Formats: sequence, C-alpha cells, structure tokens
Amino acid sequence: RAPPEIEWGLLFTLASDWLGFLHKDSVRGIYDGSVFTKLEKKWHPSQSDI
Repeated sequence: RAPPEIEWGLLFTLASDWLGFLHKDSVRGIYDGSVFTKLEKKWHPSQSDI
C-alpha cells in the first residue's frame, strides 16, 4: 500500500485545475468517488457520453 502522501499527491496532480488549485468540490469528490467520473470527462470528453 502506498503512503498517504503519495496518494494525495497523485490525486492533487490529477484533480487540480490548470492554475494548480484543488477546489472544495474536488476534495469532496475524492471521498464520495465522484471525482473519478469528473476525471474521466476531463481526460476523455468524447467517451464520457457512453
């Protein structure tokens, strides 16, 4: 298992905006799992409609 610092670092890198800010809704999404659907839409916008 990875240390918590690495897990949060990875999530911060993936979920932060282009200015490097991690917004409140992204942090909430980490806990409820909705951040992964947001990341899918962010990285694969044409495949998210399936």
